[in-house]
Amino acid sequence: MGADADYEAILPFALREFIPVGLLGLALAGLLAAFMSSFAAPLNAAPAYVVNDIYRKYIKPDAPERTYLRLSYVVSIIFVLIGTFVGLFLTSIDSFVNWITAGLYGGYTAANVVKWYWWRMNGYGYFWGMLAGIVFALLLGMPQAQLLAIGIPAWLLNPLNAFPFFFLACILAVVIGSLTTEPTDMATLGKFYLRTRPWGIWRPVREALEASGVSVAENRDLARDLINVSVGIVWQTSLVAMPIFLVIRHWPGFALSLLTVVVTSIFLKFSWYDRLRDYPEDYIPDEISGVAGAAKS
Repeated sequence: MGADADYEAILPFALREFIPVGLLGLALAGLLAAFMSSFAAPLNAAPAYVVNDIYRKYIKPDAPERTYLRLSYVVSIIFVLIGTFVGLFLTSIDSFVNWITAGLYGGYTAANVVKWYWWRMNGYGYFWGMLAGIVFALLLGMPQAQLLAIGIPAWLLNPLNAFPFFFLACILAVVIGSLTTEPTDMATLGKFYLRTRPWGIWRPVREALEASGVSVAENRDLARDLINVSVGIVWQTSLVAMPIFLVIRHWPGFALSLLTVVVTSIFLKFSWYDRLRDYPEDYIPDEISGVAGAAKS
């Protein structure tokens, strides 16, 4: 252990030394399934973004569906090849993951947090927030000697230290990108608000709904929602820790994780799941008035 320890060799070593043959196969199958699920999500998202959001919208909107399907295959193959090529030059998975966490997750987190709590955010704000995260991640990936030469403090080169600053910068990009472009259609915002009932800055949307004859009360469950989120984090962490303790045969940790999962599941059943509500489609109006006044608020 120490500064020169190869942390990426710990898992293979533990699997080889401590896991019996039958359980080893089960653990490897689980790891392979986790890899496939993580791999499938971005692989399916890539052709959707490239084909639907770029090619279909701006280049050839009237092409046959078969063309879009074939192009999706090509895009998927290209992204797999690019990912494989990049992986050949990685010297440390840990440093690469830290880089992604600091830069890309800064943009991803900022854009996906703000959209739930601010009615004025739109697709442009989301785009600029994500782009800012990508730019900062690329800057952080530059050689450290060059970054030090241009005056970047050494402590800021640590991805975990850089994350708060990147996160705030991405939020600023989201706000500026949203305020300098047209707001989302009020009918879309109204339907979203009725279905999700988020808390945050949604007063213009509520006023537009009331002007359309739909009476909707403000969501005042902030405290309960924050408690549920906190308990949910503990619940999810315990779900991850439980099989790890099982694999390494740490029975006190496994028992504690199992007990935590049971207790938090019961809590969330009554505090979250039983309180979920779904509004019928006829409750949501097709047209929502007050668009002009709300958009200027």
